[in-house]
Amino acid sequence: TTSVSVTQPSQLNVSLSSTNISCGGDNSGQIVVTATGGTQPYTYSIGGTEQSSPIFSNLFAGNYYVTVK
Repeated sequence: TTSVSVTQPSQLNVSLSSTNISCGGDNSGQIVVTATGGTQPYTYSIGGTEQSSPIFSNLFAGNYYVTVK
């Protein structure tokens, strides 16, 4: 008889950093996501479109909601 233990992954932790636009009205903003824990590979999205890169570029000024799965 052999025993085995099934565990859950560690908690997903997310931190964000941003770069503001350089001039009013342009789209030079950027968000960089750092994720640890959970189960990789991660996917990232703002506005519903998922991507594998943790970097969102060419952003206009505004509020963004980031989702990490």
